[in-house]
Amino acid sequence: MSLKHIEGCGLGAARGLAYIAHVVDMKVDEFAEGFQARYTGRCEKGRILA
Repeated sequence: MSLKHIEGCGLGAARGLAYIAHVVDMKVDEFAEGFQARYTGRCEKGRILA
């Protein structure tokens, strides 16, 4: 196995982890935006209107 092949595998793994981190970050942002939109209209001057 050549050094170039080993380096390529390492970069592939790093790229895969970066992609997973990106997808998780996007899902967290979507959840936060939905949560904020859901509860922003239910609060009035610090009082929750449930």
